[in-house]
Amino acid sequence: MRRFCSICVVTCITILVSIFAYGAEGKISIAGSTTVHPIIGAAVKEFQKTHPEIDFEVSGGGSGYGVKAAGTGEVQIGMASRELEDQEKTEWKDLIPVKIGLDGIALVVHSSNPVTALTKQQVQDIYTGKITNWKEVGGTDSQILPFSQVEGHVTLEAFMKYFELEGQQTGEGEARDRIHRKKGENKYGQAVTHLCETNQQTLDAISERSNAIGYLPISTAQEMVSKGERVKVLSLDGVAATVENVTNGKYPLSRPLLLLTKGEPTGDLKNFLSFLTGVEGQKIVANLEFIPIQDASAETIVKSQRHEIEPAHRSTHKISYQSTSATEIQ
Repeated sequence: MRRFCSICVVTCITILVSIFAYGAEGKISIAGSTTVHPIIGAAVKEFQKTHPEIDFEVSGGGSGYGVKAAGTGEVQIGMASRELEDQEKTEWKDLIPVKIGLDGIALVVHSSNPVTALTKQQVQDIYTGKITNWKEVGGTDSQILPFSQVEGHVTLEAFMKYFELEGQQTGEGEARDRIHRKKGENKYGQAVTHLCETNQQTLDAISERSNAIGYLPISTAQEMVSKGERVKVLSLDGVAATVENVTNGKYPLSRPLLLLTKGEPTGDLKNFLSFLTGVEGQKIVANLEFIPIQDASAETIVKSQRHEIEPAHRSTHKISYQSTSATEIQ
């Protein structure tokens, strides 16, 4: 009898631990990257149309938290907008990454600008004010007018991280600007960077000013060029900013969008991940101006699905889905 009771206790504990770690069937917990967050928010709404019995709990916290939360079993799915670090792979060997898309950012200038390429160092120097004239990088004798995006826009975080920049906002409202410094430096540069609320504002700013520079999602930039907008996409460190070069890993200013599970997903988790990597899920990825992973999606889905340049959920500050109070965008 004692042996039977012991077995029952052990079984109950095992069940409780499993429920705590992986969640009961019918509820999926997700946390991590705020870059991936808008994709998940839109996907949940679509997925629940055919699976209304499944509840979701979605929060932010950043890529690092998403990896850790998935690895420890705190959530069933972790979101990350970067590759796993070696330490994370060692600590949580059973993490299974699922790539749902890619994010690539293109540097754009006016179509009349003779400059066709910049290096990482040159972009750093432009935004910190060490380079102020286009003639210093092979262009005409004209002042460089840099544009960036307001806090809360997911492409801003990737831009700042890749170019190793820190920013300080100046002014309020429509007069908001930002000055930059390279990480590790004490003083901010004198170059004033004008801020845009949306990708459409960035496009307008660049197309109307022959001496301007800014950045857009690669898929959007390519589409605007193909439509005859007065913008040009620059190569970065000798690599053309194209969807193809993001997909094949050659373009440096890009990153993967990952979902992570502790072990192979089953049941509701598997079905949700299959939805995201399927046609409908990849349409959501493309509509939010990210790059789909399906071979045929990069061209066909983007052209057929995007109806406006600024989707409702691309900027993290516009997300109405549940999020944490974390201010870090990853």
